[in-house]
Amino acid sequence: MSSVKEIKRLFAKSCITLGSKIDDRIMGDALKALDESERAGSIWSWLNLWRVIMNSRITKLAAAAVIIAAIFVSFDQLNTNGSSIAWAKITRRIAQVDYVHFYELRCDQNGLVAVCEGWHAHGKTMKLNTFGGTSYDDGQIEQEYDRHNVRTGKGRSELADGRTLFEVMSKGLLSTDNDQFNQQKPINVGGDFLVYRFEPSEEQRDWLKGTSVTVGRNSLLPVQIKTYYDAFYGKGYELVIFDYEEAQKPMEFFKPPTVSEAPHGKNRIVLDGEVVRMEIKDSPGIKEAIVHLHDKYDGPSKQFPLDYIRSDRHGPEFCRGVSERVREQYEEKGGPVFRLKVSFVTNEGYESATNDLITVWLNEGTRCGVGDYNWPDGKYRNIVFTPVLKPTDKEDTFIIEISCWLRTGED
Repeated sequence: MSSVKEIKRLFAKSCITLGSKIDDRIMGDALKALDESERAGSIWSWLNLWRVIMNSRITKLAAAAVIIAAIFVSFDQLNTNGSSIAWAKITRRIAQVDYVHFYELRCDQNGLVAVCEGWHAHGKTMKLNTFGGTSYDDGQIEQEYDRHNVRTGKGRSELADGRTLFEVMSKGLLSTDNDQFNQQKPINVGGDFLVYRFEPSEEQRDWLKGTSVTVGRNSLLPVQIKTYYDAFYGKGYELVIFDYEEAQKPMEFFKPPTVSEAPHGKNRIVLDGEVVRMEIKDSPGIKEAIVHLHDKYDGPSKQFPLDYIRSDRHGPEFCRGVSERVREQYEEKGGPVFRLKVSFVTNEGYESATNDLITVWLNEGTRCGVGDYNWPDGKYRNIVFTPVLKPTDKEDTFIIEISCWLRTGED
């Protein structure tokens, strides 16, 4: 129903009758102005109606009140058109998108910084980060490379199990299976955009403070996702901006460089046994790795210990937060899950600090790091590494493989 027809309908339903107490001419002029505004199709035509009302004598205020009330009803309808669009309709629209270009940014106490530029098509994602490195995700495995095309990490894709790019970037909110949010309505309706606001689940409340998603009013496609966090690593927000105009990249664009699959170090290790020292080959600057496999959990997910991660370098709140995230992964993947301690020795004989926050699942790579400026000479070194734990024919004996790369200040 048009705005003018709605106002006329309100006249018909009102308690005001046209007669001797109300000037027929005034009402006639008002309705004539309404008809003209309907033909003009412009919001400025309402000013003509307002002029008719304001030229009326004081005894005509009753009629004016009805018209003004009707105008506000009409304006409200104009301004909130789109407010009834439930989130489920957005997720259905998103499921039709196969190509998108995007930017990721992060804002914390140090200000706003660009994280990466990315492209997603054919179920694959390629990201170019601000330091020249790249990552390639084929929907099952994600691989990361430095600016020299040396692989620095390999692990399970967040897009595995059929998850979409939008779902991953919204911390699971942009999912067609999310019944909790499917009936969510926009909190803000603008001329071009609809804004939806989501509160975190109980499991996310310790680090996630809320997410807002802005979508185009006509396209119903995400324009940006803004995620607010307050975790052990600081406060701030992550911002993803989507662009649908750039030309689609060819399939070859999403293929990673060819690299050797051989690990840089490999040895046998016993659960809660002795520390293993393994020689590192073909990784310039690194001489050996020192590894200790000292924990295993394979029980019910509801009984997963929230002190599973223990560290002398971090406080109890930090460790509890990490343990909670491991519990969430365990609930999704199942067990067993293991804990490792890993440090490295450089060619100069310097030993790194120990990374004691590492959790691994069998046959699955996990990207980790250790280093910074905490070396005897004070120079910057960061060792990026991926440990993989593989079973043997003995229950508590495993093969540990490590791929690692040394990054210095020159990199």
